[in-house]
Amino acid sequence: MQELKINVEQMECSGCEKRIINALKLLDEVKEVHTNLETKEVEIIFKKEEDEQIKEKILEKIDDLF
Repeated sequence: MQELKINVEQMECSGCEKRIINALKLLDEVKEVHTNLETKEVEIIFKKEEDEQIKEKILEKIDDLF
C-alpha cells in the first residue's frame, strides 16, 4: 500500500470532507481516505502498483469537486 497526503485549501466544512471522501472512494485503487478539516489535509491509502496513475486520478477528482 502507498500513502499520499494532499493539502486541500478549498476544504472548509464537513460537507467538503464528505464530498472528497465519497469521490475518492469511487476509485478502485483507493483503499482508505482520511480528512482533517483543521489542517485541510487529505490522506489517501491506495494500491502501490498504481502509484503515478492513481496520483493523477486523485488530484483530478479533487480539482473537479471545487
